[in-house]
Amino acid sequence: MLEEISELAAAGAATVVGAMFTDGWEAARTGFVRLFRRGGQGQETAVEAQLTSGAELVQRAEDIDAARQSLEPLWRYQLAELLRRHPEAMAELTTWVEQSRAARAQALPAVVQNVEARDNSRVNAVVHGNVVVHEAAPAGDDS
Repeated sequence: MLEEISELAAAGAATVVGAMFTDGWEAARTGFVRLFRRGGQGQETAVEAQLTSGAELVQRAEDIDAARQSLEPLWRYQLAELLRRHPEAMAELTTWVEQSRAARAQALPAVVQNVEARDNSRVNAVVHGNVVVHEAAPAGDDS
C-alpha cells in the first residue's frame, strides 16, 4: 500500500507542477484543490495559496522546468500525507491525474521539424529543449 501511495503521489505531484503556467492550469488547480477538501476548509485554503505561490514562482522563473522540479517534492509529500490519512482519495487522485494529462496532451501543439543536411554539413536540432555542442579541436591542431 505504501508503494502505491508513493507512486500515485509522485504522479500527482508531477502532473500538478507540469500544469503550472500552461493553458490548462486553472482547471488542473481547481481539481487538485478539491482533493484536499477532506482536510477541511483550512487545508483547502492553504493548498490553494501554496499552488498560487508556486505558479507565480514558475511564471517568474528563467528556467521554468527547474522551478517546476523544485516544487515537485513538496507536492509529492503533501499528496502522500493526504493519501495516508484518506486512502479513499486514491481513486479520485488517479482520475484527476489521468484527466489532467489527457487535457494537457490535447492542448499541446503538434510539432513538425524537417531537418536536412547535405554535403559536408552537420545539423544540431531540438524541439522543446536545449542543444549544447562542444566542438573538439581537429587532431594535430595545437592552436
